[in-house]
Amino acid sequence: MLALASPVRVRIARDVPTAPSRADDEQREWDRHRAANPALFDGPILSVVSIDADTGEILVRRESYRRLVVQPRVATGVRLLAVTGLLTAHDDAGAPHVLLGRRAESTRAYPGMWEIGPSGGVGVPPASVEELLAEHLTSYLADEASEEVGLDIEHARAVAIVRDEHARSDDIVLAADMGPLSDIAPRTRCASWEYTQLRWIARRDVPAFVRDERDAIIPPTLALLDHLGWSAPGD
Repeated sequence: MLALASPVRVRIARDVPTAPSRADDEQREWDRHRAANPALFDGPILSVVSIDADTGEILVRRESYRRLVVQPRVATGVRLLAVTGLLTAHDDAGAPHVLLGRRAESTRAYPGMWEIGPSGGVGVPPASVEELLAEHLTSYLADEASEEVGLDIEHARAVAIVRDEHARSDDIVLAADMGPLSDIAPRTRCASWEYTQLRWIARRDVPAFVRDERDAIIPPTLALLDHLGWSAPGD
């Protein structure tokens, strides 16, 4: 978990070397994953090279989803750059709530588990683009929110970066205040296959949720809740 001291900025490198390709091994492992989950498809992604938490700069390179998925059996060094939405809303008494979703069984990592979300990989821009700023990242999160939970996001701010060793991703956590819960809850829905259940949970109820569902919550979400001070009663 990295707290951010500066506004986040993503720089897309052109000359960073990649891990040596093992094309035959990669193809065999990709075919194995595809046989288990035919919904998988290859495509361009951004892979994290380095992160400077002090300056907020994230150096990435263009990569392929296939080279992410074949790990750990085939080491490629690919780490997905992703965004995670920390969506909050308040009830009529002003009490904050946070949105959590249960991942579908067909997801690549953590099937059937709860997470703070929505989340997803940062889209790869045209070749002429060399830098992504905060507004670009918010735009990618807005796309994920619309596609996955049926909500619109206009403003968000980066608050942390969560490194997920299991999923091999670095997630920029973008906090967005969604306004009154009475307005937003009726519009919240599982809009695609990624989630099977969505819940707005009161901040005061988060410690009990963590206690009761710990084994069903993805580790990056547990780490983020600890970082925010939301996991323990009375925090």
